[in-house]
Amino acid sequence: MTQYHLHRNTDVGRETAETLARLLREHRERLGTRKGTRALGVFKQGVLVLR
Repeated sequence: MTQYHLHRNTDVGRETAETLARLLREHRERLGTRKGTRALGVFKQGVLVLR
């Protein structure tokens, strides 16, 4: 629900936010970032970047 709320407040489409989230997730995997070590999940971080 929170993800949708963040998405609704942006001017970009959900598909764009999800694509960016996927790219961020892949980048974190390449870096070896462990789950739960970032303040934001990839979707929320992507929305923040797109704002």
